[in-house]
Amino acid sequence: MNPLLVAAVEFHHFLPEREIPYAIIGGIAVQFWGEPRGTRDLDLTIAVPTERTKEILEALLARFTCRIPDAAEFARQNRVVPLLASNGAPVGVSLGLPGYAVNVGPKGCVMFTPSRVTNYRDFIGLDSELWAASFFFLANRGILLPPGPDDQWTLSVQHSDAEIDRYLATFREFARDLTA
Repeated sequence: MNPLLVAAVEFHHFLPEREIPYAIIGGIAVQFWGEPRGTRDLDLTIAVPTERTKEILEALLARFTCRIPDAAEFARQNRVVPLLASNGAPVGVSLGLPGYAVNVGPKGCVMFTPSRVTNYRDFIGLDSELWAASFFFLANRGILLPPGPDDQWTLSVQHSDAEIDRYLATFREFARDLTA
């Protein structure tokens, strides 16, 4: 069997046992959707609540071999943990923020809630301080959003690829600073 798929099975057992949501990304995920693509490692992103970052990072580093010296510091700075599965397959684990996609459509937004927003009760659970921090972080970097968490469409088909890339890079910076 492909060593990367064996590594995927290993992580599939390890992560859910610790209640860590994850998704396979990168070349392996692209192959699943039918696009041939060569890849040399397994890429995963895990949903890491800020209060569990240290615990999850320690669990990963205790269980798997690190590919670089001082992987913990590298992970804190870059939100990526370069590891080796027990079969020696290289694995890149991205420390993502908890989130979900409702669907893929012409526009999208970020909701700062602990769970999926499906009704008004879920919506009133919105973390207004986190939303405000995000709003001003983005505004201070020239990305202006509607000034309210209930009207925060962030991306649409009207944005160019460059604008979307700029937003994603800035939001990634916000997430990294938030979880550092």
